[in-house]
Amino acid sequence: MAMYDVPDVISVSDATTEAANIDQSLVYVTHPELQEAINGVKIEVPDASLTKKDIVQLSNATDGTRANVATTEKAVKTAAETAQTNLTNHITDFVKHPFDNI
Repeated sequence: MAMYDVPDVISVSDATTEAANIDQSLVYVTHPELQEAINGVKIEVPDASLTKKDIVQLSNATDGTRANVATTEKAVKTAAETAQTNLTNHITDFVKHPFDNI
């Protein structure tokens, strides 16, 4: 990787002495040089499981069967509301027509 010197630009008026300290540990690279340096770098993070933490995909699905995704708060709320609505409708229907389903 190439290093480039940054030209010092100092504007001083009415000074008898001037001093500048340049931190030589700073490295300046261009975007293409940075891209070239990180090409081919692959970061692997394993998937999470029931026994270990790691990366997991979130899902808003309320009817899924996959065991490798995590539900969101929104999905839990939607499922709970749907269950409550279905239960209420079933009870209401049963009260209105108690012997239709026997």
